[in-house]
Amino acid sequence: MYVPPSGYGGDANLTKVVVHEAFHNLQTTLLGGTIEPTDGPVWLIEGSAEYIAYQTIATYGLDSLENIRRSRIERVKTTSAPLRSLETYAGFTPQNSPYPLSALAGERLAAANGGETVFIAYFEAVAQGAAWSEAFRTVFGRTVDTFYAEFEAYRSGL
Repeated sequence: MYVPPSGYGGDANLTKVVVHEAFHNLQTTLLGGTIEPTDGPVWLIEGSAEYIAYQTIATYGLDSLENIRRSRIERVKTTSAPLRSLETYAGFTPQNSPYPLSALAGERLAAANGGETVFIAYFEAVAQGAAWSEAFRTVFGRTVDTFYAEFEAYRSGL
């Protein structure tokens, strides 16, 4: 993967982009070579990649989790779009702050389920034939509708 350094805003953002795309490669591998619309909501596919990428730049000292989280929350506050609206790429528009919103959702799922390895478990469950909504319930311990309600309640308190 070639990612030219110009235009990416320095080492932290360049690293974030590379790790984000590398995580998509892992998702694709786990899913048997391609990511299909039936593999899950776009916010989970993109949000898990964003979450992993930001965790990585914090781990390597390129930015702090506090700064990353503060920035993410400030960007999420600029949209009233519900997470549910990001299930497809049609809702994944700049005015909806899709990447920060998706990453915040990923953060909530990882925090409630023992860390980032939960995303691997999810994609493995889908790869084994579970419908994404069933894989979500099994791996994350709640239905997606329950998560949407929990997430929007959490978000309203930010």
